[in-house]
Amino acid sequence: MRYILLSTLFITQLFSSHFTISMVDEDSESGEVEESLELPVGTTGIVIKTLPNNYQAVISYGEVEKDKRVKFYEFETLEQENLPHGLWKPEKGDKIRFEENYDRALIVAKNLDHFLRISKMFRKEWVHPDIFTATLSTIGHKSPLKDDFHYFCREHSVGLLYIGLDDGVYEVDCLSLKEINLHSGDFKTDDIQKPMYSRVNEIDSNWFGEGINDIPDFEEYYRKLIK
Repeated sequence: MRYILLSTLFITQLFSSHFTISMVDEDSESGEVEESLELPVGTTGIVIKTLPNNYQAVISYGEVEKDKRVKFYEFETLEQENLPHGLWKPEKGDKIRFEENYDRALIVAKNLDHFLRISKMFRKEWVHPDIFTATLSTIGHKSPLKDDFHYFCREHSVGLLYIGLDDGVYEVDCLSLKEINLHSGDFKTDDIQKPMYSRVNEIDSNWFGEGINDIPDFEEYYRKLIK
């Protein structure tokens, strides 16, 4: 395998669990794969292009829209302004590997008890919420925005969020922020830490702008976020 270093490109091996793009719309923002995906809407993955001389590069994200339909958007995980940029767009024949980094996940829980319960329900490599809330403090957001989750999950290779709400644990793709599964259970409680359980007791906030205030209602806030 040969390697090439380009801004926003990640060189990788092709694994057996991938789909082949059969058609790309004229605007290069969406397309189709050869066979039915049979994956939940909102599931994301990476688009892999094979380059000359056996080089391979990740050039885009792909998100399941329905059946064979996929939406494409910019791959920003390894963005570096001081390196040359590849200008490739998804094309027929490129590969998509879905559920990238689904083995790494972040728990959004109301309290320590819920956090421990959720962590025992699934076998994942958990990224501790302390790291996320410390990131929020650095950004200056007491209430996490979609972009905060996107940034954190790209930086820490996190694929899934597990959000504990009253009626169960919502399994959410961290890039699309769409629910891909619901694991039923009773997670009702009046003991709620905002914006989520962590050992970071105080999050610094900016003077103005979005995200500077505490979330008003845990249930309502996260349901709207993943709607």
